[in-house]
Amino acid sequence: MNKKTILEMILPMFLLTILAFNVPLASAAPTWNKNPKAFIHGIALDINGETWYFAGPGSIEGATDVPGHTWVSAGSKRVKGRHYNVGPWMAPAGTPWWASEEPYGVLLFMVDGILEVPPDELTEEKEQWLKEVGYVHFHELVDMMGNENEDIVVYLKHTAVRAFYFDGGLMAPGSNHDVSPGIDYNFMPNW
Repeated sequence: MNKKTILEMILPMFLLTILAFNVPLASAAPTWNKNPKAFIHGIALDINGETWYFAGPGSIEGATDVPGHTWVSAGSKRVKGRHYNVGPWMAPAGTPWWASEEPYGVLLFMVDGILEVPPDELTEEKEQWLKEVGYVHFHELVDMMGNENEDIVVYLKHTAVRAFYFDGGLMAPGSNHDVSPGIDYNFMPNW
């Protein structure tokens, strides 16, 4: 066998392996400006016939959302998200926000969210389970007028897609830590 024949055999197997394990090529790394269309910044969640948003200034002027996040509904009590290195709309354009040493707009985390009662209303078993599997941060929901939902919050599990230093921007003072790929149990624990 010559080198060309070996290369012709190995290259397709290599590409299939990348596709099978969904390993992104460096040039295809997800970024804020290449966010999948299904994921929306400023998503409106329908909860019992009312519209609710993630509380926050948003990354696009006029959006109510957590900066750098995009979401897709995954059923009545679940959301899936993508957390990019993007700050609120009033931050200087192109400035990395959540991880100052990483490129602006790069994907940092995949996020899983569960809509549930606030922490003080959880059973001990539910609280323990949420924390054990990585839902260490919760986020409030607000209506169009900014009124907080007192019955439902979203518990978030952040799964890092890369290694980096999280310094959190102005929204996460004191949450600085090294992040490794996998569930980040230190992501802004607030309950």
